[in-house]
Amino acid sequence: MQIVGDAVVYWQITDPLKSVYEVVDLIGGIVQLTVTGMRSVMGDMDLDQCLFSREEINGKLRLILDEMLRRISEPRILHLCLIGGC
Repeated sequence: MQIVGDAVVYWQITDPLKSVYEVVDLIGGIVQLTVTGMRSVMGDMDLDQCLFSREEINGKLRLILDEMLRRISEPRILHLCLIGGC
C-alpha cells in the first residue's frame, strides 16, 4: 500500500555564509532531508498510526531535520506541519 504525505517546512538561515559557501543546493538538501525523514518516520508506523498521529510525525520529523540541518548550514526550523493539519 502506498501512502502519500505532504509537508510544509519554514526555516530561517542563522549563518548565511555557511549556507552559501558550504552547501551546493541548500533548498534541494532541505527537501531531500524532509522526504527522507518522512519516509523514515512513517515507515516505522502502521497505517492507523500514520493517519491519526500527525503531531507525533511532526515532532519526530522536526527532530530529524533540526539535527541534520545543524550540520550543513545551521538553519532553524520555524514551522513544520503535514498538509491538512496546520
